[in-house]
Amino acid sequence: MVMRQLTKSWRARGYRLVHYIDDFFFACRSSAEFARVQACVLADLAAAGLVVSKEKCQLKCSHVVKFLGFVIDTLFGQFRLTALQKSKLNSAIELCLRNPQSVPAKTVARVTGLITSLSLLTGPISGLFLRFLHRALATRSSWYSKVQLDSAALGELRFWRSQLSRFESRDIWRKHSVLCVLYYDAGGQGWGGHLDIGSEQHKAHGSWEPHEVHGVASSTWRELTGLLRLLRAFRPLLSDCTVVARGDALNVFSILSKGGSAKEHLQSVCLELFSLCSEQRIELRPEWLPREENARADYLSKVRDVDDFGLSAEAFAFISARFGPCTVDRFASEHNAKLPRFDTFYWCPGAAAANTFTQDWGADERKYCFPPPNLVAPTLRHARACRARMTLVVLGWRSAPWWPLLCGSVESGRGFAPFVRQQLYFPAGREVLVPGRASRDRFSGKGVPISDVFALDVDFRDHVAGLPSADSELAQLSVDLHDAALLCRAAGTFKTYAGPWKHYKEWCQEKGVPALPSGPLTVALYMMRLLRTAKSPSPLLTFSGAVYLNHSLAGLLSPTNHPLVQMARETARRIKVAGLNQKRPFLASQIRRLFDLWGNFSANLHQLMKLTAITLCYTSFLRNDDLVAISWQSIRFVAQSHMELFIPDSKTDQYHKGETIYIARFGGPFCPVTLVQRLLDVTARLRTDSRLRAELAAAHRPLLYAIDLFDILIHYTPRVQVTASPRDRPIRPTCTARLGTVR
Repeated sequence: MVMRQLTKSWRARGYRLVHYIDDFFFACRSSAEFARVQACVLADLAAAGLVVSKEKCQLKCSHVVKFLGFVIDTLFGQFRLTALQKSKLNSAIELCLRNPQSVPAKTVARVTGLITSLSLLTGPISGLFLRFLHRALATRSSWYSKVQLDSAALGELRFWRSQLSRFESRDIWRKHSVLCVLYYDAGGQGWGGHLDIGSEQHKAHGSWEPHEVHGVASSTWRELTGLLRLLRAFRPLLSDCTVVARGDALNVFSILSKGGSAKEHLQSVCLELFSLCSEQRIELRPEWLPREENARADYLSKVRDVDDFGLSAEAFAFISARFGPCTVDRFASEHNAKLPRFDTFYWCPGAAAANTFTQDWGADERKYCFPPPNLVAPTLRHARACRARMTLVVLGWRSAPWWPLLCGSVESGRGFAPFVRQQLYFPAGREVLVPGRASRDRFSGKGVPISDVFALDVDFRDHVAGLPSADSELAQLSVDLHDAALLCRAAGTFKTYAGPWKHYKEWCQEKGVPALPSGPLTVALYMMRLLRTAKSPSPLLTFSGAVYLNHSLAGLLSPTNHPLVQMARETARRIKVAGLNQKRPFLASQIRRLFDLWGNFSANLHQLMKLTAITLCYTSFLRNDDLVAISWQSIRFVAQSHMELFIPDSKTDQYHKGETIYIARFGGPFCPVTLVQRLLDVTARLRTDSRLRAELAAAHRPLLYAIDLFDILIHYTPRVQVTASPRDRPIRPTCTARLGTVR
């Protein structure tokens, strides 16, 4: 939590950084900016009580930095493998090849672990060429035993030994922004698809041989092979391109995403796909679509888009009036589109395009963009590449990784970047956001995140090297206003999720898997671990909320909506059924009996306070926490009609505005207003005692604070007059009940 607060503070100042546990990487535009950032960061770490290991840090300005086992080269824009990593991997491979019939299991595990750690450079290829090594490793009897490597596993070892140089570097920034979209499908008798490049559509078709038709070959093999043959058909058009391959086979999407299959006949096709893409320098990105017409509409009915909330019609009209009319909604669906022309990530009825990043935003027309939080950075990158003009709407998440992209220079310390011409600010709590169809039960049942909203007039048409902002004073005032806004989550929410998230991160660190972002399989496996000791579904549901919260605040897509995680939650609800613990209701007849017991004139102060507390909770529907927050200065009696109680802080008061409770005076012996007046009259007599005045009459002291002062009263004086009776009654030391027992 300390590191997260530091990261939030630095990103709010516009510092560009990467944070992983206790490692930080900072990127600056110049050496002068580097010196300022370094001084501020070191000062903040010292103020937080953290000691910096200068031997392990690189505190000099450089274009080449080692970070988390990789070399980050900002001069050439590359991630590179360190010489030490290559040496470790090559030596481990040689040990395995030296005697493949008897290889220590730990040596094979070392090879698989090192290759998996290279996924930043290799992508899913690391999983594609580890299948048979993992299969051999699964045959071990213990970690101290030896395993035998078959020809397939040896082939994977030889591949990494010979081809490692091809994966020792990767570009940091993608060179091409516009993608090629390939739609593929495979039937029982043939395969086909079409390639969309701009406004052109290219079609392809082929038939299966007799041993490949339905009933002979598996459907998964046909889908994979159909995609392979389609790529071969379009080979001249796809060289040096990024290809989004969209199909209706979910199993193929899974195989391509995780890198290969455990089944040999499918793995062989995956290897052919890899060889073809490698030869043609094709970056393949699989996407799943439903079956009907590439199943655009049906897909949207099955895939839950938790980010389909949007602006209200009034807010959109207000922004359009200030910034100017827009011609296209770049992030929308048929349900929440604000304009007749709109783009969607997946095809739907009425959409002008699918995946708006395949479109050219370069025209002079203004675009309306309200991207999901995890797509803010790609939106800015694509708009800059197209030199676009747009109205950009973002949530006020200053701790998100993409927030510094909107900030001004570090020299100024605050304000928006020069490409932001104007800005509008909507504080949290106003009816600016409206839920979508899929998000109505999200965000604690509200359907929208509790966050302030910024609407930005962004113009990249003349912004090449950076121009001064239109009005720096307005930009700074806007950020000042943002600093004064309420937090997007209540403190109790962070407190509830802090423990489960901490345990999960420790478990991930122990297992060598990332906690942020988390993979759906990792989350589901941890849920199974919780299920072993859980007595109810509550631990799993709380953990699921913690994962969603931390991914949302980081601007990442939460894995909690994945079918594996949903299955784990449903399993917990079914097999961990919590028993009913329903309390019997408090009846009015019981309250009257308490009046007979504690409400007579012989009652002492402690009994009178207990009776007042129970009566107020019963008549005003107050929680225990609400009651103890009421001070005697917050009570106001209005003539003979009613009493007003001001509660400054409540569990249901999310914005901490306070709430006034009105209690009617209905007369009679059971009137709560008369009971409170009687209690105040009694405590007023105690405030005349100089020894107790400082404790009982302090400003904003809770009304029922004297219950906690019971022992103090006894200590100061053995006999204190606390009743309304003419006769003096002592406070009895045997009355030790606290206010916490009211419920």
